[in-house]
Amino acid sequence: MEMLRDLIRQMRREPVRMLLTLLGIAIGSGAVVLLASTLRAATFALDQASQEATGDDITRVTRRTPGPGAMTRVAPGLSERDMRAMADRERIAHERTIASATVYHQEASVGARAKPVGVQSGGTRYAALSGFELQHGRWMLPEEEGRRVCVIGADVWKELFEGQWPLRDDALVLNHATRLSVIGVLAPRPPIGGGDGDGTWMVDRRVIVSNPTFARAVAPMEEFDEIALKAEPRQGKLPDRTEIAQRLSPLLQNLHLGVKNFEFDALGKGMQVDMLITGALGVILLGCALVATVVGAVNVMNAQLVQIAERTREYGICRALGLSARKLRARVLLETLACTLVGSVVGVASGLGLAWALSKALTLLVTPWPFDVVLWSIGAAVGGAALAGLLAGWMPAKRASEIPLAECLKAE
Repeated sequence: MEMLRDLIRQMRREPVRMLLTLLGIAIGSGAVVLLASTLRAATFALDQASQEATGDDITRVTRRTPGPGAMTRVAPGLSERDMRAMADRERIAHERTIASATVYHQEASVGARAKPVGVQSGGTRYAALSGFELQHGRWMLPEEEGRRVCVIGADVWKELFEGQWPLRDDALVLNHATRLSVIGVLAPRPPIGGGDGDGTWMVDRRVIVSNPTFARAVAPMEEFDEIALKAEPRQGKLPDRTEIAQRLSPLLQNLHLGVKNFEFDALGKGMQVDMLITGALGVILLGCALVATVVGAVNVMNAQLVQIAERTREYGICRALGLSARKLRARVLLETLACTLVGSVVGVASGLGLAWALSKALTLLVTPWPFDVVLWSIGAAVGGAALAGLLAGWMPAKRASEIPLAECLKAE
């Protein structure tokens, strides 16, 4: 309390210098809190925008070939049992899960016109989970599961049906053998990743059918190529696909007899690169905040050195009354620490206030931008300010304790 009273007296005596001193620390502390909150909100906003643009807000697990020596002959592949187990583990509703398969290098033809396509099972539910929209027609109905009906991509429609709707003849033939009735056309979606490779998401070149139709008319489904799950947002936040994948991976590996013949997309290299970029951006932003804190600490040190010169007589009287050099050092050090902590508290409050105002403004003008209090940033701001205060106060405290007593008692 005595230190706070001294600080208040100093502010009353020289308000401009003290405010500038506190401002340096406040800027550094506020920057840490503001940047941490902004970085988390920006990650959320970018993730949401990416998911809305690509339909990539679902957790996907795909089959893969395990390494040599694995028990591939006895390990089961992806199945509906896996889908149900994962859905139960995450408490995901049945309609928000789907197991599907894809086969490439198929030929779709209408009369003399032909085009290479990929055939995707899963039907209406797969399309709904992936965020596909229709340009024309309708989705297949539940009672049409197993019937030879399909929904085609925009490129297939343009090249084989010459972009006409309604269709004069809705018959599409796969591989010169399987006849399907076209009931809908997907809205155009750009490829993700570029190129024309089979693995590229080329929705415009897909033919979507139900799982029973796929098994009966396209290819036997001994196992699925992919299982997709779409978790509900909780407390206004998007589900973290990486955390979901990390929880489900051990469960799935146990169901597959310890063989990892599957892969979660959220744990792939693409997600690791995203996390690396986000981490690097966070380091850069917090580095800027650290520089601001150091600048504030230098400002505090300079102010304390000036005060020592002005309070030499006061220190001399205290020494004459029995205050030891060690206690004088501690007193000056505590004064500096109190100054930096007050500035830090003001900075943290200002940083949170600015983060809240930024959240409201961007949500109103641009995109949903959550306000999130990052607890570790508050601890880092206060702890960094305290450390800066101790380092900044050491030299002034040492100098104050080393002033000769006779010089301290000289007349001003």
